[in-house]
Amino acid sequence: MRQWMCSRALVIGIVLVVGPVAGCSDDGPVRRSARAGRIATIEERISLGSGSALRVDPDDAIYVGMEGGLVRYPRTGKRRWIYDAVQSGNELTGIAFGRGLVFFTEGEDRTVRAIKPNGGLINFAGNGRASRPADGTPAALGPLLCPSGLAYSTKSDELLIRDGAEIRAIDNKGVIRTDVHQDKINDTESCGIFGSTGLATDPDGWIYNAGRNYVVKVRGPEHYSYPPEGFEASPPAFDGIVDWVYDRRSKSVFVADQHRVRRIAPDGTITIVAGNGKDEVSGDGGRALDAGLGELVALDLDSKGNLYLLTRFPPGLRVIGGPIAEGSK
Repeated sequence: MRQWMCSRALVIGIVLVVGPVAGCSDDGPVRRSARAGRIATIEERISLGSGSALRVDPDDAIYVGMEGGLVRYPRTGKRRWIYDAVQSGNELTGIAFGRGLVFFTEGEDRTVRAIKPNGGLINFAGNGRASRPADGTPAALGPLLCPSGLAYSTKSDELLIRDGAEIRAIDNKGVIRTDVHQDKINDTESCGIFGSTGLATDPDGWIYNAGRNYVVKVRGPEHYSYPPEGFEASPPAFDGIVDWVYDRRSKSVFVADQHRVRRIAPDGTITIVAGNGKDEVSGDGGRALDAGLGELVALDLDSKGNLYLLTRFPPGLRVIGGPIAEGSK
């Protein structure tokens, strides 16, 4: 049991009840910042479990999903443990924000849940069974195959879920449908990309997905690959993609693979912006391009352009000060 975990009783059903979001304090450090293009460690070891997902909300609070629950780092103050997983050790594999809710997936439980502003917990999608949901049915009552990455589309007011080899969309009435077949991704496993928590969308309704070494941009029948050769690119443009995020400021996509972060510019140019490629954690206070990023798990940007990184073994949290400097191709 983690020393700083607060246990909570859950009433399981269509609506689950938990304590308030800010009701469980911890003795963790206050968040650090970094100068532009420099890297700093916020926390060397988040927990005894394994970190798996990271997202920053519109108020610049950081949410970290891991084995067993969800942790929140506010913009100022100490971290808070805000959710205990239904099953011990269940890994949270995706986080998204929309409609005033915090959405997250519990992969082994095959559910998507949402925390309300008052701390109440909603069973938003999935009934625990592993099956393909029927289009036009209530998402909370039907099955899911293997939910992982999440994104919220402000364009369509829908929650997007990467579910096995497909993407689901849940509208504002709670109805689910299959939005995009992932046949454009040729190297995924039946339960998604191993180790990946990513899914992203932009203000124009484009959905960004990825294979292990390339990214695709999809909207209806239109699609683009980065690099254009997709999985056939030689040498590969990426080395085991784990997460990606769309940046509204630069209209670029930041992509984390095993040991580096790259940027896909609007014209499709791919450049390295962080990481020396070595399997080491190093470089605090120095240039992000010279730092060892360790084994990356997830990344996200805040409103000021600071880039946050989640690493595995041990699960740590780092920040690169924005704006992020251009690197090498």
